[in-house]
Amino acid sequence: MVAIDSDIFVVVERYQRAPRYPAARALLDVLQSHGTPRATTVFNFYEICGVLSFNLSQGQLNTFHGDFAADYDLQVLYPHLGWRLGRRSLRRLLEKAWVVLSRKVCFRDALVICTLDDHCRVSAFVTWNARHFVGKTRLNVLTPEEYLATHGDPTS
Repeated sequence: MVAIDSDIFVVVERYQRAPRYPAARALLDVLQSHGTPRATTVFNFYEICGVLSFNLSQGQLNTFHGDFAADYDLQVLYPHLGWRLGRRSLRRLLEKAWVVLSRKVCFRDALVICTLDDHCRVSAFVTWNARHFVGKTRLNVLTPEEYLATHGDPTS
């Protein structure tokens, strides 16, 4: 399973004229055409929604929120917090995040790492910000270009 960072989706959804758009779009197309299982974390998902909220109507945002996983044919991963909800679960998540923070990682990225590292089926993480994650997770961290160089770019 390949996990995809928020920045890839934000470029595809909002910045079709950006220099990074062709690689971001190609990445999603390659993953889809190869049938590669895909995922993102709930923290990434809400970050994407937050970015898009500035340019979408409430109805459009609600539709995006409701259709995201199906539209991108991916799984939204949640952190493993145990069986009980509430303070104990939140405390456990924050304790896990603290361990990752000690690797010099920002809080949002720590939440993403904690969630992805909990899911053994995830082997790679694709992000434009690979330098923020390399050596701080068990995952193989790649930029879209690096992933496409290894797995094929349908546009070339």
